[in-house]
Formats: sequence, C-alpha cells, structure tokens
Amino acid sequence: MLFQYSEKNNTLSVEHAIVRKAGTEMKFSKSGKGIVMLQFNMLQISYGGESNSSLGYIMLEGLEPGRNFTWGFSIQRTLGSNMQLNFIYDGRASKDNPVVHTGNVQVRVFF
Repeated sequence: MLFQYSEKNNTLSVEHAIVRKAGTEMKFSKSGKGIVMLQFNMLQISYGGESNSSLGYIMLEGLEPGRNFTWGFSIQRTLGSNMQLNFIYDGRASKDNPVVHTGNVQVRVFF
C-alpha cells in the first residue's frame, strides 16, 4: 500500500496544489523469464489556480482538481540471453474528462 501527501507552491504567484495519493502495486517475477507489474492509484487534488495553464498542468501532474484515478500494467519478458520485450499500458481518469489510455511496446537488444 502506498500513501503520499505533497504540497506544491508557486512562490511568484498564488498557485497552490495539495495532492493526496493512495494506491497499491503488485509485482510478480520469475527468475530468467520476466516480470509482471500491476498498479492502481487514487489521487485527491486541491488546487488554487488556473488548471488549463502550463504551470497548472505541471503542478497537477497532468490530472485535474478533484478525484483522479491512475492504473498501469507492464510485462517485461526476457528473450534469450541478450533480448528483452516490454509491454506497457497506463490509464487515467478524471471527473470531467474522458479516460486516457496509453500503451507502448519495446524490444531491447543488449550487446
């Protein structure tokens, strides 16, 4: 279980963010084969400022004021002695915005 509290202040203006984060992460691994990782987080964000500005985006970590959810899933698979295959999926949901899904695939070769 993860619990995190952070405050962010813009000393040149009035922007102030309070981020409360609670989540969980699970990791399964098998020696020589790979790793599977799952995560889920709930964030409660209080923000005093313009959320549609570049500073607001940074202070809000790309999320929105209020309740937000983030989740992720990744598989890291070892292929032979010098290759690695990674599948990564992340999602996030905010109150007034559609769910955002992001995924990527990586192949790594070690020389």
